[in-house]
Amino acid sequence: SMRLENLVVGITGAASGIGQACAVAAAAEGADVALGDIDTNGLNETAAMVTKAGRRAVTCPVDVTTDDDQAKLVNLAVGELGGLHGWVGSAGIGVGFGVLEHTREAWRKVMDVNVEGLFFGAQEAARHMVENGGGSIVTIASMYGQRAVRQRAAYCTSKAAVIMLTQVMALEFADQSIRVN
Repeated sequence: SMRLENLVVGITGAASGIGQACAVAAAAEGADVALGDIDTNGLNETAAMVTKAGRRAVTCPVDVTTDDDQAKLVNLAVGELGGLHGWVGSAGIGVGFGVLEHTREAWRKVMDVNVEGLFFGAQEAARHMVENGGGSIVTIASMYGQRAVRQRAAYCTSKAAVIMLTQVMALEFADQSIRVN
C-alpha cells in the first residue's frame, strides 16, 4: 500500500532539484502536494508531473525570504487539499566566493534563504500541525554542513545551521507528534 495515501505534503523549492524529486516521490506514495517556489515555470512542470502520477497538486509563488509566502502555501494546502501532514523545506541557494572575496550581501542572502527561510516555513507548518494532531517536517541539509569546502563559507555554514536547527525542532516537537528530520 502507499505510505502517504490521502496525506498532504507542502514543499518549498519544488520547481527543481531535490524539491521536485520530493514532490514526485510523495505523489508516487499517494500524497497530494502543495508546491511553492520563486520559479513559476518550474512549479508548473512539477505540478504536471504530480498530476500525471494521479495525484492533486496546487501551486503558489513562494519567496522564502518574505514573511507571508510560506503561510500562504500552508493555507493553500489546508484550504484546497484539506490539510497539511508533511512539510519539506527544500528551497536553498549556494554561492561560490573565497573568504576574502565574500560580500556581506551574498552572505546574508544565503543565510536568509537557507536558514531563516527554512526556519520560518517550518514554523508555519508546525503551527498548523500542533493544532491538528501532528505531522512530519523534513529539512534539506547537505554533507557540506558537516564537511568544509573551499569557496563555500556561507553555504557550508548555512547547512551546519540547518542540521542544528533540525535537532532543536525535533526536540521541541517530539511530544506533539511532529517528527523533524
